[in-house]
Amino acid sequence: MRFPVHALAGCLILVLGACATEPAQPPQPPPEQPEREELVRRVPEVEPEWAVQGAHPDDEEFLYFVGYSGKHAEERNAVAEARQAAGNEFVEYCGVESRTFSKFLSVTYGRSSEVKDATESGVSGSKQQSQAYFRKLRVVGRSASEFRVLRGTQEQSRFWRMKVLVKVPRSEYDAVLAWKQKREDEAKALKLAQEQQAETLLSQQLETAKASAREGNLLGALKQLQQFRETAPQQPTPKRAVFLTEADGLEMRWLGSVTLEADAPAGQQLEPGQTPTPLAVKASFKPEVSNVPLPNLPIRFADASGGGTVVTDAKGMATLPLPSFASEQEKHFTASPNVEWMNKQLAGIDLANLKDRKVRFRIVVRTPFLKQRIKNDFPLKLASNIEGSYQVGKTFQVFGSCAKRCRVRVYYWDGTTGIFLKGTGSRKLIKNKTTPLVPTIAPDASGNYTLIVLSTTGEFPDAVKEETTYSATEFAVVLKNFRSMKGAKAEEHLEITVQD
Repeated sequence: MRFPVHALAGCLILVLGACATEPAQPPQPPPEQPEREELVRRVPEVEPEWAVQGAHPDDEEFLYFVGYSGKHAEERNAVAEARQAAGNEFVEYCGVESRTFSKFLSVTYGRSSEVKDATESGVSGSKQQSQAYFRKLRVVGRSASEFRVLRGTQEQSRFWRMKVLVKVPRSEYDAVLAWKQKREDEAKALKLAQEQQAETLLSQQLETAKASAREGNLLGALKQLQQFRETAPQQPTPKRAVFLTEADGLEMRWLGSVTLEADAPAGQQLEPGQTPTPLAVKASFKPEVSNVPLPNLPIRFADASGGGTVVTDAKGMATLPLPSFASEQEKHFTASPNVEWMNKQLAGIDLANLKDRKVRFRIVVRTPFLKQRIKNDFPLKLASNIEGSYQVGKTFQVFGSCAKRCRVRVYYWDGTTGIFLKGTGSRKLIKNKTTPLVPTIAPDASGNYTLIVLSTTGEFPDAVKEETTYSATEFAVVLKNFRSMKGAKAEEHLEITVQD
């Protein structure tokens, strides 16, 4: 079957057109071959036993060490590195660090061990000394290998690898060990001296604090212990914990021994207008065996309305003056260390237990029951047959008269006890007639006494036996009950001072 000529021509055009749109690919270079190392020669051709084994047996006079180099373009550089490596083996064999070995060289050989490259920049003096020493080590054997680097068949470069055998006299090794031992002994001696010096310093610091405490300067001693705790941990002694424990014990013992005692009456009974005795406390503590006064201790005196702080004086005394009280009242004061104030000076020290050291004071302001007299409803007069002073053992009589017919009771008050002396009973006194009220009285002791006469136009509510004795509280009730009675009544007192 034949195709039409025009159809065949169209196909050729399509094929040729498609071929014309694809560019030609450039030729690919062959892959790069890896580098490889090839031994060129070895001197000597057969490696000695020490090079193969990496060790050589020591003898009585010398120690032997093998050193290896890396790749070096110059043979001499490979030798130098191998010698250095052998020297490092010797240093390690001696059991010292490189820096320590350099100190050995400096002490033993001095600066003369440094060679001409000692001023080479970027190399430390200790390293220069070590290198100079290693360059002096005697090389008794070497095994050199020359390699070339090939890429395919093309040589790229050459390098050397070196193995050397170095011998070191045993005397050199012994010298290093002797120097090492001496250095260790010196270090131990220095450490011991530093420890002893530190312990002496810590002991002195504690003794300074103790001396301050013995002088009574507790706050100063506590500050010194505070500074001691800051410096002690840095001291080069293993006994620092022992010293810190002692400091803690001193602080606890001193603070625990702080004592407050009242140096003024704990209770005061006053009348309105009287000035109370100043509140006073005495502070002390026990630095050693006995108590000593505690000066400069802030003491806070406080009551329900607030308080103030007084610092103890050189004798450990803190005193707070008080004003007089115009009216009846009862005041309670507490004296204790002002811990908040102390914390500002002694931050970090536990002072909480000082809050429990308290002294309490009580002040009662009352009008005395003898002075709480009523206004008489009628005149009542008292008199004695003695003019002038009363004498112990000398008798006297007391007389009285009422402006009205009245019943009378006579009491005796010595300042602490009341005694019922005499009463008229159911009988009344005649109006305005002076009558003996009590039998003859003979005081048996000196002092101030009061005769109290109670009278009423009515009747007393109870029956009382003569010589009945009353305490102060009971006698105050007797007077209170009389003063609250209904009906006309009167009360008079006769003050008597008896002298020896």
